[in-house]
Amino acid sequence: MLPKLIKPSPDLYRRLTEGARKILTVMQGKGLVPEAATFEDLLAHPAHLHLSFTRFKENPESGTGIAVNEKGELVRDGNEKLVCGVTLGEVERMIICECADRVFTKAGKDLSGETPKEIRSRIGFIWQLPLLEMYAQEMTADHFRELDKAVYFLKTPETLHMVASMDLADIRHARDVTGDRFMEMMRIEPAAIRGVCKADDKQFQFYSKLTDDRIWKFFGGNQQLVVELLGMPAKRVLAYGPHFPDLCIETLEVLEKVPTPTLTPFMRSFDSVFGSPGRALLGDKQFAQEFLFHVVGDFGKMEANNENEIEAVSEAAAMKWNALKPKLIDWVKANKKTG
Repeated sequence: MLPKLIKPSPDLYRRLTEGARKILTVMQGKGLVPEAATFEDLLAHPAHLHLSFTRFKENPESGTGIAVNEKGELVRDGNEKLVCGVTLGEVERMIICECADRVFTKAGKDLSGETPKEIRSRIGFIWQLPLLEMYAQEMTADHFRELDKAVYFLKTPETLHMVASMDLADIRHARDVTGDRFMEMMRIEPAAIRGVCKADDKQFQFYSKLTDDRIWKFFGGNQQLVVELLGMPAKRVLAYGPHFPDLCIETLEVLEKVPTPTLTPFMRSFDSVFGSPGRALLGDKQFAQEFLFHVVGDFGKMEANNENEIEAVSEAAAMKWNALKPKLIDWVKANKKTG
């Protein structure tokens, strides 16, 4: 939970920052942080402040006699109150937000010297320090407003950049489409927001019902594949069965030769022979081009409009997959050794 953002009186602020300076000196004496660093240097450089906080968390005894409670005992828990009446976590957040203010002012985003309130309300965790400059340079207050608490799931520069480069309308659409599952999506697979914003309500519900547990893998994967599948008739998608999130573009292109009625028993046979390990095969470009391409063969001309034809397709597909299985096993083992 994000600690409360305090606004200490000038006297309390002086006492808190003096304590922080003393702890910094102790850590420098132990060789935990560079000796040349000053408290002001840390506030101006998020990476340096992050290092100092990390070292302090690893060596809380550095606060002995400084970060103490009313009994004079060392405070280690961020939720525990210091002798001055505020918690250790609140002091940490105060320092982090002061660092953020300087970063945003330097970036020219806010001339008042304070981080925009929409952003400030979502800043305060130590892990956010390495991201502050990206917040200032790539994110807007509107991004933070739309994402709300979901911003806490953007913990890497890559995911942060991805979302920051999106149109606000797309983020808003993704929230509307996913509804109360938006936070679930951002927690499990933030990249899925790219695919979800391409779907309408009906499409999202349709794909969710097909593979609820892997829906985020699908929407967060190859975006060309997402576009292709969203543009397909529902019957065609259903023919791929539960494996549609595993497909790569090359597999999709090879399977285009198989009519939809025939594709259903064809994919079921694949599943019966390879089971869940087959997922990796369907997502492999080399498998599609060197194996699947040759297996498809006559299936493009076979029909499956009645029980007899469906059974014939299933038997023929199973026969081909079983004949190929030993060779595929050797191929997979060889790839693991070289890969």
